[in-house]
Amino acid sequence: MSKSKTIPTDWVDLIYEGRHQAYGSYQLRKQYPKRLVLSYTIAFSTVVLAFVTPWLISLAENKSDEPLEMKQVRIMNYSELSAPPPIERTPPPMAQAPTPQASKKFLQPVVKPDEEVPEEYEPLPTLEELKQVNISTVTVEAPDSIINDLPGIPSGTEIAGPGSKEEAQVERPFLFAEIMPEFPGGQSAMYAYLAGNLKYPPLAARMGIEGAVYLRFVVGKNGVISNIEVLKGLEGGLTEEAIRVVETMPKWRPGRQNGRKVDVVFTLPIRFKLKEEQ
Repeated sequence: MSKSKTIPTDWVDLIYEGRHQAYGSYQLRKQYPKRLVLSYTIAFSTVVLAFVTPWLISLAENKSDEPLEMKQVRIMNYSELSAPPPIERTPPPMAQAPTPQASKKFLQPVVKPDEEVPEEYEPLPTLEELKQVNISTVTVEAPDSIINDLPGIPSGTEIAGPGSKEEAQVERPFLFAEIMPEFPGGQSAMYAYLAGNLKYPPLAARMGIEGAVYLRFVVGKNGVISNIEVLKGLEGGLTEEAIRVVETMPKWRPGRQNGRKVDVVFTLPIRFKLKEEQ
């Protein structure tokens, strides 16, 4: 450092007495101590910030990104569970056939000669009789009761038609079928798919929530999963995660009943368990 830069400020005033002092070397020498302190402060702050910043960043990352490794996801077989309660559905009321009503023959009178009038002829019905029956071209007596028996069919036999009980049962999803629906590749492939796609939600991991989520859904005739229901859920996003993975499953092999594809109800438990700290 040169001697000119270490001259005290009172000497600077003495040297530049009677000279130009508005700007230039006089101002540089006069304000030198302030600029020196400012430069030292900036340099020291920069060095401290350069060393502290990486430590602060690593501390923030360690606090937000805690290890959330999942130790075990246990998938229970549906055969281990009790059968879900049957779905009660009230059949629609049967439509009643209209009750046959009596009709009375009533034709428009025609004027004829006396020789063309038959000796026996039906008298015209009175107005009171026409009020109680339907007007027709023939006279029909109303039956006292409706006869359901048909020729060749025993009395009390139910005739199947559109909307019969058999058809209604076929349209409902089966709780159990002769051949149950299956994930492509079998149960081992399904367990591998779930273990590879399930992600432990951070909120549930921080709160230490564990347990099983029970889902019930319908495997359709085309193998597509639909109507997902939560039989038992968990907080912290575990229920939503289980539903998300089930919705992303590929098409299943559909169930079969009497040799044809049918809709089948399937219950799947998914167990979440955190990794134990050692």
